Amino acid sequence: MSGLSWVDMVADFAQAQLPARVRESLWARGVSDDQIDSFKVGYLNGKLPDLPHPADTFLEWANNNGGLKDVVVLPLTNILGDILGLQFRGVSVKKYSDFIMPVDEPVTLGLSQAAEGIWKSEEVWVVEGGFDMFPLQRVFPNVIPTLTAKVTLPLVRLLRRLVRRIWLLYDADKGGREATKEFLERYGKEFDVHLVKIPPLTLPSGKRVKDPGEWWEAWGDEKLATHLRTVHDGPWNW
Repeated sequence: MSGLSWVDMVADFAQAQLPARVRESLWARGVSDDQIDSFKVGYLNGKLPDLPHPADTFLEWANNNGGLKDVVVLPLTNILGDILGLQFRGVSVKKYSDFIMPVDEPVTLGLSQAAEGIWKSEEVWVVEGGFDMFPLQRVFPNVIPTLTAKVTLPLVRLLRRLVRRIWLLYDADKGGREATKEFLERYGKEFDVHLVKIPPLTLPSGKRVKDPGEWWEAWGDEKLATHLRTVHDGPWNW
């Protein structure tokens, strides 16, 4: 892609709208200021910039999704850094939706940021959600979220070209377990797959930790980083 596309316009507009209260909510979810800037995290509350004709489908979609009110905006890219989609996550209401342009290539959060680490290491860390990615990205830059409990075929085709080893860290719930089992059955012989377990932890609220984002909430940066590096560098029995 060349020039400023309508999806770039939405991302730039949203980034400029990010208020302090939403920035604080992102900190609480494990997103640092540096990551907010580098991943172009933004915010919308029912207002969009004036967009050219190719955005008509998106504008109709946005209207059908409540006008995109009070939502965090996460740009989704291909491996070259072109923004080809947007994820919207409610700030006050826990819901999210994705708009991804019709392309036959992997598009996800942080794919371009992870590219250099993937190329150098021939490894990738795979998590489920965007907010699962941010704490891990400060430890292993070669981490990407699949945004759902499924590794899509375009992403598998890319990984076949770039990686030998996959560190799989899906949510510790039924959906995550089923997706992990399916991935191992389909691709376990193609890649050196290591399953990373979340320790049995609870948050102060008493909630059982089920995903990497909550794992970060329970342990914080330093302890989580030490543990993950030990898992990566130690005997691979995870």
